[in-house]
Amino acid sequence: MAADLASVSRPLIHFSNIDLMEFLIHRADKAALRLIPEWAQTGDGQTQELFQTVRTYADSNLNVKETARRMSVHTNTVYFRLNQIKKRTGVDPRTFSGASFLLTLSRLLESRTRKVHPR
Repeated sequence: MAADLASVSRPLIHFSNIDLMEFLIHRADKAALRLIPEWAQTGDGQTQELFQTVRTYADSNLNVKETARRMSVHTNTVYFRLNQIKKRTGVDPRTFSGASFLLTLSRLLESRTRKVHPR
């Protein structure tokens, strides 16, 4: 299993060093992938931009000003995007559960894309 999670940047990894979330996402079966909401499956640029905003927002400890700085956009742009996410998905990225759900969903989509289009 550890070999399945190896990559060019990490050619060798000890099983005990595998991140639990990474393991679960990498091992998601077809049933789990069918649970991905339809709205998330659109590969359009706007959806990707919203997912990038959520990832940066989470990496910034849910701090809008830091998110704006890291993305080189105005804070109002971040607020607008977070509102758009809630409006389009019904999931509030400002809550722990909402951010966790959206991050997991984003990682699942990335994992699925890597399996369909290996590098």
